[in-house]
Amino acid sequence: MKKVVTFLFIVLSSIAIAQNNTVAKQKFIKVKLNSCIEGEGYHLLLKEVLTDSRCPTGVDCIWAGQVSAIVAVYKDSKFIEEKTMVLTKTVDAENLKWINSYLNQSQRVINSLTISPYPNVKKVIKPEDYYLEIGYMQYN
Repeated sequence: MKKVVTFLFIVLSSIAIAQNNTVAKQKFIKVKLNSCIEGEGYHLLLKEVLTDSRCPTGVDCIWAGQVSAIVAVYKDSKFIEEKTMVLTKTVDAENLKWINSYLNQSQRVINSLTISPYPNVKKVIKPEDYYLEIGYMQYN
């Protein structure tokens, strides 16, 4: 019995030592309205927030709502394409895939897309205050 316990201890210890020690760090890119953010040859531009029907903070709603915005991509000052993104509380895989295709390699593990600021019943949001926030995991 001692030999079995010793053998299992050695196997489990070697597995624990062999683990990859990479550390993931949450980072964010903010794409402001009508302001380009550069990335490996590509520039993202939040052109316009079309609708914002999200339930404001301080109000009880039946529906959480959504926000839609136009995001454009430029490369070397040339227009590539634009997309109307509809963002809800859940992360849309299609939006993540589209944004992911234009970010550089170190930023390719995107885990969130958000239009900020979030509506509040006590504050009116000016159109120029909106920005697209892209959250990604960066591994060392």
